[in-house]
Amino acid sequence: MGLSPDSPSFVPVDDIYALLRDADRFVRYAGRLALERAPREDWRHRVLAETSPVAALEGMLALIRTRDPAEDLEPVFERLLLLLGRQDLPVPERLAALRLFAIAAAEAGVRPTLRKQFSDLLLPRFPDPAGNEALNREMARVLAYCGQPEAVAEIFRAMPSGEENPALQIHYVYCLRTMRDGWTADSRRELIRWFQKAAQWRGGAGFTGYLNLMFESALELFPDEEKKAARARLPEFAPASAGPVRIPRARGTRSIRAQEIFAYQMFDPMTLLARPEQGRELFEKEGASCHRFGSLGKDFGPDLTSIRSRFRKADILEALLWPSKTVSDQFQGIIVETTDGDAVNGLLLREDNHRLLLKTAETPQPVEIPKRKIRTRRKSDISIMPEGILDPYDQASISNLIAFLLARPPE
Repeated sequence: MGLSPDSPSFVPVDDIYALLRDADRFVRYAGRLALERAPREDWRHRVLAETSPVAALEGMLALIRTRDPAEDLEPVFERLLLLLGRQDLPVPERLAALRLFAIAAAEAGVRPTLRKQFSDLLLPRFPDPAGNEALNREMARVLAYCGQPEAVAEIFRAMPSGEENPALQIHYVYCLRTMRDGWTADSRRELIRWFQKAAQWRGGAGFTGYLNLMFESALELFPDEEKKAARARLPEFAPASAGPVRIPRARGTRSIRAQEIFAYQMFDPMTLLARPEQGRELFEKEGASCHRFGSLGKDFGPDLTSIRSRFRKADILEALLWPSKTVSDQFQGIIVETTDGDAVNGLLLREDNHRLLLKTAETPQPVEIPKRKIRTRRKSDISIMPEGILDPYDQASISNLIAFLLARPPE
């Protein structure tokens, strides 16, 4: 029962089609779904001749969703060109038209001459004179897809400066990395400077990995010599090869037992003389490559910014002295044994059909392991934070580190 595109509609198509003009978007949505279930030839030509932008956009989406795989969408693209060329098209409809272009392009592709027409139409209007960020995001996406060389410089010119609007900056670079033409040595250097800046930004546990993925994708645009130079300037993004066996990972020589360190730090009054500013130096050396603390560090491991409000001093000491005692599911690593006999313990940052990328405690950059070299992989009960990380330091240095972590985070 119900509407079917293979049977005559028991509801007049005129009544269904009228819903596409309704002021309520939920009514328009329901009308479009009903139209998609009515015989296509009863409404296809009406959509392409529609004068109302709102109804035309809803109808064209229905055409895209019901197209035969062999059918091209040339009439839809031509209508979208006309709509986007209207100076009086309201912002919501302009956004909808740009997004509809993306859907149609994903469905059927766009021939090169049409891509150039869309690019020529949008470039003089980008960025939006009124500063509408949503419009700028969609226009950048379409311009990047159209791939005209002059769009690279225009997107860079629209990039907010300094630390302004990092989310929009990331979106623009996300678009730029897909463009093959229009790059110069200067624009490639500008892109690397941007990645150097963005690498210092704060984000969640996956943020650095996301930037790393964009960086790797962007490097495909670079000549080999420039790739090497880019990796040298951003060593934390340059994948390392799996090295020697990394288990066990004890460091230094224990002069006193962990239990003695714990007791001293908890109860000895000398710890009250700790100097947080010296503890910062120790954090930057041992912890900042994995942990965020205020404006310092990276986001691979747990964020320590609010540690003083969430944990007691005893909890912090236990985590430093016995890091594998409690490992959060969110930061559980894996152990990969390779055909070369190496074992790597780390956090999985990225995986595709050909490789794994792991963050380990030993190197600032991720470790890349080709899948063809993996003998076994399993979940790890061992924290990637090394046992004995405090071994090289005296009690005063450890006190300084604890005092730094219990102080106000750097801004």
